[in-house]
Amino acid sequence: MHRPYSPYKILAVFAFLALGWSLFAATSVNAQDLERRTEEDKVEKRLRFNQHVESILAEQAAREEFVARWSFLGSASAGYDNNVPLTSARQGDFYHEEDAQIAWTAEHSGIPNLFGAGDWGGRFYTVFRDYSDEDDFDYHTMRFTPFFKTSLSDHYLFDVAYTLESLRYIRDNQVNYIGHRGHVRLTEFLNPNFAQRFFFQYRIKDYIDRKAKSATNEELGIDRKDHRYRPGYELLFFPSKSTLAAISGMWIFNESNDLHRDFNDYQGWRINSYIYQKIDKNLTAIVSGGYQFKSYENRTFTGSQSPQRDHYFNVAGYLYMDLTDNTQLVFKYLYYQNYSLDPLQEYSASNVSLGVQLQF
Repeated sequence: MHRPYSPYKILAVFAFLALGWSLFAATSVNAQDLERRTEEDKVEKRLRFNQHVESILAEQAAREEFVARWSFLGSASAGYDNNVPLTSARQGDFYHEEDAQIAWTAEHSGIPNLFGAGDWGGRFYTVFRDYSDEDDFDYHTMRFTPFFKTSLSDHYLFDVAYTLESLRYIRDNQVNYIGHRGHVRLTEFLNPNFAQRFFFQYRIKDYIDRKAKSATNEELGIDRKDHRYRPGYELLFFPSKSTLAAISGMWIFNESNDLHRDFNDYQGWRINSYIYQKIDKNLTAIVSGGYQFKSYENRTFTGSQSPQRDHYFNVAGYLYMDLTDNTQLVFKYLYYQNYSLDPLQEYSASNVSLGVQLQF
């Protein structure tokens, strides 16, 4: 059960988020003349785990009809990353990370003969990670997501969402971007224990300080921009209120306005799976894993004329222990491995962290 929120708590939350935004806007960066075609791929892998576990927790909360009208979540953690730059050199470093989320949800009654009742609302989420020595990889990311859900019948649920996002590396502006993403999903409840979902995701990444290039490798005077399309399917299994499992697959198509040798265009596919388990009233575990294949038809690398092919594997484990009604101890373990024809993309890494999470 969620306790009522005092005006002071709500004002404190908005003050915290405003401070985070001001730090983001005021941060100065020094551009480095570095090759970033491999770094862009690695950036997404660093950020993917937190976004994936967010969606799992939101899915379970919806099943429990547990979503509060207003909620705040904040956490602080410390950890060790044994391969910060994601290279074969394996440079490890300690870090601390802080994140916060404010969310609101309201019910709507629908429109007769058009669509049924459901929920609408939004979330604002921000994360800052600071490495002890590997300062080039310190980053700050933010996301704002309004969403709308509605029942089409007793067995069908439709939802749509849009996300405005930003990523800023504190000391390197060549992979920073403002992003737009959206999804539409249709969920069919097959029986009390199974559901299937069809979805389509669309994403734009607008690089803030990076220009698109022509076929002759000359700057075009416009920002580099990538468009990504991901149609997919997901099967969900919920044998009890304390257990949720799912497996999903999607095709991925990335198209960039950077025309130089079409380095950044690729196709591929991804499979993800997870199990959410409420072990007892104070302990929750999440285990997830996935595989992704990416094919760059026009990208070759030094010493070879073969196009780049990547095979990426990941596993993750999360353990949440309730200390009080509003406080949790959170343990995370992440492992990822990338096999590639490009030696710059061959690496493995693991990440372990322990933190405290506050929610009300």
